[in-house]
Amino acid sequence: MPRPEISDEVITTILERFRADLRYQIAKKGRTGWVSSHETRGGVDEEVDEFHAAVHANNHDETKRELMDIMTAALWGLASEEAGGWDW
Repeated sequence: MPRPEISDEVITTILERFRADLRYQIAKKGRTGWVSSHETRGGVDEEVDEFHAAVHANNHDETKRELMDIMTAALWGLASEEAGGWDW
C-alpha cells in the first residue's frame, strides 16, 4: 500500500483541531505544569496505553482522539520543562 501524500491543508486542519483541543484542556485542567520528567512520562504513557487500546479495538474515532491526547501530553511536558518545572 503506497503512503499517502499529506497536504499543507491537512496539516493546517489538524493543527487547528489540536489548538482547539489544547484550549479545552487548559480550560478544564488549568495551567499547572508537571514537576518532573517522571510525571511527564506518566502522562504520555497513559495516553499511549489508551491509544493502543483504541487501535486494538479497531475504534477509529477513539484512535484519533488518543493521538490528539498524545500530542497534548507531549506539548504539556515540553511546556512544563521549558517553564522550569521539572525536578529531574
